Amino acid sequence: MASLSKAEAARVARFPKSSNSKRFAVERVALREILSGITGRTAADIELVEDGNGRVRIASHEVSISLAHAGLWIIVAVSRTSIGLATASASFRRGAHQHDHAEQRTLRARVQHASLVEAHALSPHETHATLLADDAHTSYEFDADRRWHLVDLPMAGANLLSLAAPYPITRVHAYGWTSSSGYMLTC
Repeated sequence: MASLSKAEAARVARFPKSSNSKRFAVERVALREILSGITGRTAADIELVEDGNGRVRIASHEVSISLAHAGLWIIVAVSRTSIGLATASASFRRGAHQHDHAEQRTLRARVQHASLVEAHALSPHETHATLLADDAHTSYEFDADRRWHLVDLPMAGANLLSLAAPYPITRVHAYGWTSSSGYMLTC
């Protein structure tokens, strides 16, 4: 945890046994390590700040960062341009025979919409539920300036994850560990 800033370490120390505090510490250390690999700076030398909405960024504005949480999972997206992540838990994924396809499309459209809002492609009040519920498309043009691309990424259990970016997503890096039962866990 040496790469945490003094303010981040103090935040963790206020609630040392809290699961949210632990997740915050792991999130910031992982984010700093990822950014270190991208920027070439040491993790401890990367100055992170939060804007008024709680969105994390590098003080020098070099990249766009989007963070999302799904249960114990921490998902990090980093890009040179605007990017957005959103997650939701869906009860219909527990069993293929239990789910309603209309419910699945509706929830997926909500998660995709939230990822577009996070990427600043849409305002929270704009709705494109009918368009996003259409399974035939993976890119959308909401304004004349950009075509937005959406990728639904697989998650463990009943979690949905959507990534929005103004360019085609051609590569996703996943990191994980082996659980005590021998299964590989990835995020």
